[in-house]
Amino acid sequence: MAGTKKSKETVDKIKVAARKVFLEKGFAATKTRDIAEEAGINIASLHYHFRDKDSLFEIIIKDAFANFTKLLNEIFSTENTKPFKAKIEHFVVHYTEFLKANPYVPTFLFSELQRDPDKIKGMVKDIRINEDIQKELKEMTEKGMITPVDHANFLTNMMGLTVFPFLARPIIMFKTGIDDAEFLDMLEKRKKLVPEIICKSLGLE
Repeated sequence: MAGTKKSKETVDKIKVAARKVFLEKGFAATKTRDIAEEAGINIASLHYHFRDKDSLFEIIIKDAFANFTKLLNEIFSTENTKPFKAKIEHFVVHYTEFLKANPYVPTFLFSELQRDPDKIKGMVKDIRINEDIQKELKEMTEKGMITPVDHANFLTNMMGLTVFPFLARPIIMFKTGIDDAEFLDMLEKRKKLVPEIICKSLGLE
């Protein structure tokens, strides 16, 4: 039992280290030795748990997409009886906090999608966004509660408005002259602003 626990701790340590190194260097520039050094273990121990860099990279990508999709599905589940506006607010707040804790994730994923989109798509092909969002948007449209919008555009708008500041942080700070504290303050304000923009585009009060 103790050996199993220690093995799990090592695996978790490797995954944390890999995520950090992959995010900082990107897939191509990362070597397994970099990950081992970051995790504080030797190469042999790393390869005992993960056969190569590719297998570890796949786990990191799947975890990132699975966690995001889980959050999205839970918030917009039909079992969640909160008003649709409250669901949007919930998503934006939680997704902003996730990105604040993992600020390199958007840039990393976008760069890897540009580098090898088929590889990334293959890794996440079994991770599904449920149809509850599509159903609820359709029902509200039919009842005249919102301006018609397809779920692809709705998700793109909601995620895009939340993610873009993290992708463009350097240029936003440079062009506006704000510092780190002011940028974080802007993110806090956007937790309220983004849902307002989305709801206004839907005609949702």
